[in-house]
Amino acid sequence: MTAAPGAVCHAAVLDQARTRLLLVRCGGQWALPAVTVDGPWFETGQVAEALRAQTRTDVFLQRCLLGDDNLAPAPERLYAGQALDRPAETADRRWFDLTDLPSLPGAPSDAPRVVRAWIAGDLGGQDWERPDWLDEVTAFLTARLGHDPGRPRQLRTWPRSSVWRVRLPSPLIFKASPAVFADEGTVGDTLARLFPGSFPAVLGHDPDHRWVLMEELAGRPLTDCPLPQWQTALESFAALQIEAVGLRDELLRAGCPDLGISRLRKWTAELLGPAGPVDSGKVAGLSPGEAAALMSRSGEFDRAWRRLAAFGVPETLQHGDFRPGHIVVDRDTPRFFDLSDAAVSHPFFSAVTLLDFEPVPGTAQQADDLRASYLRPWAAAYPHADVEAAFEAARPLAVLHAALVRWFRLLPAVTPREKWEFMVPYWLRRLPNPPSHPSSG
Repeated sequence: MTAAPGAVCHAAVLDQARTRLLLVRCGGQWALPAVTVDGPWFETGQVAEALRAQTRTDVFLQRCLLGDDNLAPAPERLYAGQALDRPAETADRRWFDLTDLPSLPGAPSDAPRVVRAWIAGDLGGQDWERPDWLDEVTAFLTARLGHDPGRPRQLRTWPRSSVWRVRLPSPLIFKASPAVFADEGTVGDTLARLFPGSFPAVLGHDPDHRWVLMEELAGRPLTDCPLPQWQTALESFAALQIEAVGLRDELLRAGCPDLGISRLRKWTAELLGPAGPVDSGKVAGLSPGEAAALMSRSGEFDRAWRRLAAFGVPETLQHGDFRPGHIVVDRDTPRFFDLSDAAVSHPFFSAVTLLDFEPVPGTAQQADDLRASYLRPWAAAYPHADVEAAFEAARPLAVLHAALVRWFRLLPAVTPREKWEFMVPYWLRRLPNPPSHPSSG
């Protein structure tokens, strides 16, 4: 997902009753508030802050209705949300009844229709799209903290989460998620207890609402750190994963899904088998030729899964989204966050995510040094396992794992589904040929 530089962001800002729309005077005409913002469409906090400066009222952006394009960033977007204040009308700011809107110069031509459809619920949505949702969140925060913390600031709202900063002397993060991530609070609390200092402390969570209130980690993002701190982060996470081998049952009880090799083999057979989603054309975006080629490799992938299991590297904590942006370094200590995709699975998928899918600093030799930093603790802990060969075997299967998790876990949870279906063919097209080892059975 890439940014759309200088995207024009129109905002349908409604009152809480959702009967009136806030318009601003622009060139002598009434128009939707609009700001130009650099960054991807899901960074709604940036857009909300720019709108606040323009409209002089706090705005909660609940859905990107148009322009939420992940593969081809759109130069124009339409957001919908609500005013969190009750701004009085002025010469350049006025409320209009939805049944009596003027023409809206500059806005997408179908903006009124799309906004009305969203209000009616025709587009589906998450809990945070309800008008009274933020009031419920404020009550939750007040109960957990013992006092009213004031209005939180929106950081990001998209189908996967709504994330807010709670401004206290020590900032906290509030996160709401869809049902598929209902256990993130319990998992985060368990990891913070088992590995103090490595994960953000959880101050409160509500599994029924999928809410979690946690510490905001201080420190420098790994993306801003020199190479030695990358090496330390990889080595530290490997040591943490090794310690977590003996905690597998506790992680599963906390809600980490079991995405071990046996399940991934089963999912591979279901996805690529006769009458499966690929065969029946349900994986949108795959051509018949691509589908046939993938199905012809089903047995090959199954053998690759069995070979990976045979190396003897145990299944343990797998971060699920191990990116440098999800690691901070605080006084030379790496700390890890964003655990919505955490699972019990093959551990090397975490390092493959960072080393193969993300930009890393330095030369190819330095990238090899980073891999060595990650594998060093594994070689010491499992001297009879060929961890170098196991890592190479895990690399193509990490790509297949990414497609499987998106098809079987994430796609059923995000709305509108059609905006996210690209994820599965995107990863399937990145599949390299698994290494051929006919003698491995």
